[in-house]
Amino acid sequence: MSMSKMNTTLKISLLFVMATVIASICYSAFSVFTPNNAEASIFFAPEICNNGIDDDLDGLIDCADSDCRPVITHSIIDCQPANADINLTVTNPNIPTSYRWSDMPTEALWRFNNNTTDGSGNGHNQTSLTGTASYDASDKIEGSHSFVFNGSTFIRYGLDGGFLETAYSARTYSLWIKPANLTGTKILFEQGGSSNGMAARLNGNILTAAFRTGNAGSQRTTGNLTFPNDGAWHHVAVVYNSGTITCYLDGVASTSATGATTIPADGNNDAIGVRNGTDAFGSTTASNYSGKMDDVRLYYSALSAQRVADLARNDGDRLNLTAGTYTVTVTSSTGCTATRAITMTIPCTEICNNSSDDDGDGTIDCNDADCNKITLSALSVSACINHPLQDVATVSLNVAWTTPPANDSIVVSIYGKKRYIATGAAAGNRTISLNVPANGTTNNTITAYWINSPSLCQRTTTYNAPAACSNDQINCNILYLCGNEKPYDGDAWDHGFIEYLDAVNGSNSVTPILTKADASGYGTYDPMNPSTFVNVNFSNYNLVVISATTEGHVATGLVNYLKNSTASNINCNYLIINDLGMAAAEGSYQFQSNAYTNNTTLRQIYDYHTISPYYGMVLTKADVIAGGTGSLWANTNNMTPNTNSIIFAYDKTDVLPGVNAGHGVRVYLGYHMNGIYVGPETGYVLPAPVETYLNPAKHLTLDGKYYFDQAILAAAAGCFWPENCSNGIDDDFDGLVDTTDPDCPIIQACTCSSSNLFANPGFENGVFSGAGSFLPGVPGDNLTKWGTPRRLTQGAPPAGGCNRTRLVKVAK
Repeated sequence: MSMSKMNTTLKISLLFVMATVIASICYSAFSVFTPNNAEASIFFAPEICNNGIDDDLDGLIDCADSDCRPVITHSIIDCQPANADINLTVTNPNIPTSYRWSDMPTEALWRFNNNTTDGSGNGHNQTSLTGTASYDASDKIEGSHSFVFNGSTFIRYGLDGGFLETAYSARTYSLWIKPANLTGTKILFEQGGSSNGMAARLNGNILTAAFRTGNAGSQRTTGNLTFPNDGAWHHVAVVYNSGTITCYLDGVASTSATGATTIPADGNNDAIGVRNGTDAFGSTTASNYSGKMDDVRLYYSALSAQRVADLARNDGDRLNLTAGTYTVTVTSSTGCTATRAITMTIPCTEICNNSSDDDGDGTIDCNDADCNKITLSALSVSACINHPLQDVATVSLNVAWTTPPANDSIVVSIYGKKRYIATGAAAGNRTISLNVPANGTTNNTITAYWINSPSLCQRTTTYNAPAACSNDQINCNILYLCGNEKPYDGDAWDHGFIEYLDAVNGSNSVTPILTKADASGYGTYDPMNPSTFVNVNFSNYNLVVISATTEGHVATGLVNYLKNSTASNINCNYLIINDLGMAAAEGSYQFQSNAYTNNTTLRQIYDYHTISPYYGMVLTKADVIAGGTGSLWANTNNMTPNTNSIIFAYDKTDVLPGVNAGHGVRVYLGYHMNGIYVGPETGYVLPAPVETYLNPAKHLTLDGKYYFDQAILAAAAGCFWPENCSNGIDDDFDGLVDTTDPDCPIIQACTCSSSNLFANPGFENGVFSGAGSFLPGVPGDNLTKWGTPRRLTQGAPPAGGCNRTRLVKVAK
């Protein structure tokens, strides 16, 4: 509830409330209709990932659909300094896939997926194409196509004075080739020509690479590698690193050659698939390449032998890594991508939620000791605890932890109720106990997890709740009055209170109504349409609940009506308590979570779970006037004078100042909260999340719930429960038992003729003149002065008749 006199900043503007909150506050029911006899079978086609159509009708097309994107997992093996390996696994791919790693950034990436454009994002697209581009969609190393060189086709990517014509001291070319044959000389790539250039070629089945600086005498040529004549795809790489050039075939290095540490800028054209002029080998023969080529990459760095070997395996795995974060981008054949960042520490530690063995110890995620830092044990569930209304049970368990994360805490959640454990810096354990409904449910989940370390594993266990040990219900037609006072707490309070009343009210109804402080009338409105006035027939309700959220939002006419109503009420609005005749002055409030059950015994009342609420827990109170019965008090030694009472009640016969006789039962309930549901967990937002709705079983202690239930029962005593006339119990709580209750029928000892019945069976005009006598036909002045029902017995039985006994109740 909002304490408007305490902090006006807690109030939310009426406009905001009416637009976004009120419609959700008072209870509303929603039903979903599903035809019982409906049978349907719907077939969804699988998503085709490159046709621009939502094939599986899930609203997502091609790469936007998760069916098309690769799924990446990994594990870490051999996790030692400079020896850690990443074992990458890709599922749900459209193969073949390609892999790009953040520690090997490409300057240019020519995938040849039915085009010659640069896939690196750096815009190094072709500057010229000689011949006709041809692609193969069925034979490729990655993506959708490979490029087919026919012996006369070649591609230029360089720019005069720019890309591929500037000086460099480190460079790597990586490419996949499948030659049409191994005869003659075939230039794979060439840049810079015979002055300042680099090139790689097949001379028959011999693979070599060379670089030149200045003139023919500066040529440096690698050792020879024998190319297999197997008609398969093979990986070629050429690395220039500050004067050293090395050629690789399928990850195996040639002998290196050394020379100048920098290859200067040049003005000669480059080419893929042919020499474009004179090459670094000093040859001027065209030497066109014929065959297929795919996944050509240019790096502005000198890749190590291990990184070249990683490329040559083409499986995404990485070997012999040092500590750091490695991000891989996997691209499917349809162009759909997925990215995964892998952080490796040395020695490696387990990442607890990625389905990978990060530390290489053979255990994954929560099975790894690095992640399993919480243990739950010694679970016990009490027998059913019989409460005045909803029965409860107590669940307890031991929570232990090892090597806790710094500045963190454990959250234990049982039945949506959370308990926080500040663990400190050392291992430890704690036994906790929480209340749950005794409803007979099974396999209810208990979870324990770290607040600030979501990567660490949560632990779970289950419990079975005992069945209820009673079936206590009230039977009232309840009108629930809620108001516009809705900062942070009222939304959750009203929702939860209404739902609880509905759950314990048998088949009877709970009707919410929005109240406003109208100048005239009762100010009652539809909570789902706050501008729509509703004319409430109060005679339909024998219990009215006045929520604390009505503070400042109750019309004077409604207050006056409630003051004298014969219906019972539960009032939680401490500002109108005097207006209803229940106290001599307005009530007040105290921020506390406990109360006194007598002059000296203090009991905890609230057990809310928000870790850092916006405001503290609050109880409201008032002084009890003569005739009232208190149950809880705010301070020590308040019981005897009955002051500062948090829960108190008046029955129908108590005299209340300014209130007509015949009023209903009056109960004051000072439970509420102020900002309790608002904190880091809920994001300080409205409306309150469903899991924060008031739930007495989880948000009140056993003592707090007991008194909460008793307050509801005290008010429900005015709901005119039917009297069982032969069980010796005051079933309707009106102070009269069995046949002394006017609800019970006339008791007739024998059958009397109609002439011997009382002349006036209603006794409206009769006078009780003494024991055993009844005189009919006399004005009933004396009778009307009786304040309680009386048993009237006829005197001597008439001839042939019998004694008649009847209860009569005369209203004043």
